[in-house]
Amino acid sequence: MGVVLVFAASYAWLSWQTERARQLRVMATVAEIAGASMESYLSALSNHLLYLGRDLQGPNGDFNPANAQRLLRRFSELNPGLRPINVTRIDGQILASSEVDTATLPSLAKVPSFIEARRELMAGAELSISRPFKGVVTSGWLIAVRRAVKDESGRVLFTVGAGLPVDRSQEIWRGAALPPGAAIALMRGDGYVLSRYPPVPKVAPEALYGQSGQGVFGRYILAHPELRQGWTEGRGAFTGKQTLYVFRRLDRFPAAVFLINPLDNVWKAWIDSTQYFFILLGVFLAAGGVGVSYAYRRQSAWDNQRSRHIAELENANVELEAFTYTVSHDLRAPVRAIDGYAALLQLEHGRALEEDGRQLIGKLRAAGQRMGDLVDALLEFSRYSRGTIHEQTVDMAALVQTVITELGPIDAAVEIAVGDLPDCLADATLIRQVWVNLLSNAVKYSKYRTVPKIEVGYAHGRYFVRDNGIGFDMKFAAQLFGVFNRLHADQGFEGLGIGLATVQRIIRRHGGEVGAFGGVGEGAMFSFTLPGRVNNGL
Repeated sequence: MGVVLVFAASYAWLSWQTERARQLRVMATVAEIAGASMESYLSALSNHLLYLGRDLQGPNGDFNPANAQRLLRRFSELNPGLRPINVTRIDGQILASSEVDTATLPSLAKVPSFIEARRELMAGAELSISRPFKGVVTSGWLIAVRRAVKDESGRVLFTVGAGLPVDRSQEIWRGAALPPGAAIALMRGDGYVLSRYPPVPKVAPEALYGQSGQGVFGRYILAHPELRQGWTEGRGAFTGKQTLYVFRRLDRFPAAVFLINPLDNVWKAWIDSTQYFFILLGVFLAAGGVGVSYAYRRQSAWDNQRSRHIAELENANVELEAFTYTVSHDLRAPVRAIDGYAALLQLEHGRALEEDGRQLIGKLRAAGQRMGDLVDALLEFSRYSRGTIHEQTVDMAALVQTVITELGPIDAAVEIAVGDLPDCLADATLIRQVWVNLLSNAVKYSKYRTVPKIEVGYAHGRYFVRDNGIGFDMKFAAQLFGVFNRLHADQGFEGLGIGLATVQRIIRRHGGEVGAFGGVGEGAMFSFTLPGRVNNGL
């Protein structure tokens, strides 16, 4: 489930980045088209003003007032969206106007927009585009567009200007298919908005056109005058929404077209493109949740059942061991009593009995003694199955040598070779009993060989004892570790059949396993493991 959630989060992030990049590419394309349209419009307007200015020149190149009123009105009729049309001397005095037919015309010498336009035109600008202002003759907001008329030497003779209504510039973009909340705008290089389509709802034109560097985009374009095009993101000054801005500067004029697109539109496009994936993912997670819930319930039920069975098994083992100990302990007294009474009978009344009777008493005593030995062995087996394991570092090589010594005198013909034996972490008393039982068996079942040989070693993670004795049939290997199971009971080998069972019980209590390998007449090998407890650094 965690992997699925990480995949979903990664897909969501990557798909969002992809969608935003796609939206930016689309916006850049629209901004390029809008910029080209505005560039074309301003170029045409600049040419029209240039031709008008040439028509207004007299024979000497200066302004000719004779036909000025007629030319201006004809220009206004041909361009009904532009008014007023003024001819202004370089000192600011209006020489002619399409709106006022009088010999006395006002001066623009102290009007900020004219002062700025004169500075730009004198510096060589092709066209001066002023900041928006509220028209006096007309009621709307205007942009003053002025072009200088020069003589052959490049001296500015006069300027020809036209008032471009802000809503007229907006008409250029009315056909653009914009998503909700998006807009196209034109901004001067100094950060003043010249035009915006559609207008900002409930925002006065004074607030929109009257300040420089408003909002994220205004500050961005002022901070990066070297960029021809680019984009930025931030909260809109008037909408308050997180917005993408893509801009493209005009090549010939000091202005930039920029496209505004609220991030809400990008989110909507992203949701539209990914909704089916997340619907399928939700269905998958829901189905997975149901499956996990079902599996969890089933697993809990299985765990409870397993725990109950383990508890029952442990209780049964405890009860079985307690029963074994109790039975064995309780059997010792009557078995000893039988042997004792038989011995007393043999001692006091043996001479009065016939030979058959004395033999029966002898057999009775032998059976009683064997029964006692079996009970003692069963008690010993029970003791190894109970109690706490006290682990410590065991020097296996030294322990094996001690066991060999303690086994008592061994026929000099028996060869015992002890290889490298790594130390281990185990209960030394219990492991000692393992070696006693395995070495005793090896000596016992190989004693009839001409040269009995026993090898003790460690290989492939297993301790082993190998002999060249009579061996055993591998199909009976599993029976070797049963209590009182003996494969050679009738071949003159003494024993009770509990030694290997004890070995297996001790090793399993240490977490290891016991193995047996052999063949009839080919000897036998018994091995055991102590996983995680062997020091292999030797």
